[in-house]
Amino acid sequence: MDGEMYEPLTDEKSEGDVHAAPGHTSRYNYGTRKCRDSLWSLVFLACFAFCVVGGLYGFVNRNPNYYKYDKDYVNDIKHCPLKGERSLLEEDDEVGILIVRSWWLVFGGIAGSFFMGLAYLTLFRKYAHFMVSLTVNFQIALPAVVGVGLLFSGAALPALGMLLVACLFAVVFYLFRTQLDLCTKLLAVTSTALKDNPGMILFVVLLKLALLLISIPLLVLLAVSFQNGALVHNPAIAKFKGSECLDSNGAELTCCIFENDSWVLPYVALSAFVLLWTLKLGFEIRLFTITGCVSQWYFAPYGDMQATKGSLVCSFRQAVGPQFGSLCLGSLVLTVVQVIQQLAEQVKNGNSGNFISYLISSFASCVMEIVKFFTRFATVRLAITGESFYTAAHEAYDMLTRNLMSAYSVWWIPPMVLRMAAFVTSALWGILCFFISWGVLAPEKEGMSAAAIVGIVSFISSMVVLAFFITIMINIVEVVYFCYAMDKDACAVTHPEIHEVYMLIPQKNEGAAVEQPGGNVSYGVPQAF
Repeated sequence: MDGEMYEPLTDEKSEGDVHAAPGHTSRYNYGTRKCRDSLWSLVFLACFAFCVVGGLYGFVNRNPNYYKYDKDYVNDIKHCPLKGERSLLEEDDEVGILIVRSWWLVFGGIAGSFFMGLAYLTLFRKYAHFMVSLTVNFQIALPAVVGVGLLFSGAALPALGMLLVACLFAVVFYLFRTQLDLCTKLLAVTSTALKDNPGMILFVVLLKLALLLISIPLLVLLAVSFQNGALVHNPAIAKFKGSECLDSNGAELTCCIFENDSWVLPYVALSAFVLLWTLKLGFEIRLFTITGCVSQWYFAPYGDMQATKGSLVCSFRQAVGPQFGSLCLGSLVLTVVQVIQQLAEQVKNGNSGNFISYLISSFASCVMEIVKFFTRFATVRLAITGESFYTAAHEAYDMLTRNLMSAYSVWWIPPMVLRMAAFVTSALWGILCFFISWGVLAPEKEGMSAAAIVGIVSFISSMVVLAFFITIMINIVEVVYFCYAMDKDACAVTHPEIHEVYMLIPQKNEGAAVEQPGGNVSYGVPQAF
């Protein structure tokens, strides 16, 4: 950016800024948007329709005797009489029966997780500094307490290791105290944006439900497709011993195996890919809509609450309308990245002694993380400007290379703090549910075991709910940063209080913020020396 001249802002409305306030230029494209990347929406819809039709074909033509093939049946070459299916809940499963009878405790733990999520957001909105401090101190105290416990139990060496971990955490957090204080300010900004746009939470909940309703039928059709086929003789059978089937080494084999029809495996592979693509598309729609809502809030004239009215609905309509093709393409990129990362992980785990394979798979995973990073910001860019995916990706890359900040300040510390706080909150909720359930079920023989299961289920459900809220907050941090970067490129300051926070983050050299004669604030031109 050395020596680069900025274009001055004008008070005229740019094309597409039809809802911008008089005298205010918005970098958000409010105008009628053109359909972008339409080919990719057709490709997605065709693949999805093919999977549904293929699944329905498999459902209609499935083997009706599939569930009747029990172990005894397939182990008898003459096909002995069929046996009934085993119940999932045996009569002697006292813990399972007790859990079923105490279903209201399980339901209460799961339902309460949502309220824990709301409390989590409220605490970060009102007491961000306290929550960050609590998270940091917990990360130091946990290994310290475990170390002291091990020391008293006589395990001196493990205790020393845990105490050293606690000391290491304490030193690291002390060195990063400035970044932690900055993290507090970033999360406060995020909470303000979320407070001013409360409809985002309900929207994301409804979007998750919609994804669930779409995914479950596809999963069912995918599972049913495995029922297409027939029992055939096991080709590995070499000889018989009475009614037993043996291989060439004399080991007992299953006499009959279920062989799928030839179309099943290709269909399953395609359906699994399309299912993953559908989930990634849902995540892209979520990010697009959150970006549209937050960016309209960010670029709105200061104090004008009417400027953001209907922004959520408007952004969602754009996501499933003219920009749907771009989101299909972005989600396809993320799907391919996910598949490559999974393959790289399998190669890494399967060749633990091969350094070259480990190096290549690690490099591939690193490259894929970079692709995911820029794909995410390409989605943010196209949600604001209405560009095609390719154009938005190019522009986002250019903007990030001009304005990219210290990675640990924005991309590592806030997620780490939020996730550890979520773990602490979920653990407390799980422990509370355990003690409540134990108090209710104490007279029962397996009361403690059932209470432990209720506590574990409550902990897991709380982690799932809080992960959902964490994703929203991290998305908002990234969107606000991107809007701030767009401000910098335009040599403008839309929200001075937000710029004060982001200017504390280490970044490339830039001109100082200067107050103009009219009272507006903008960045001066950076000087090259």
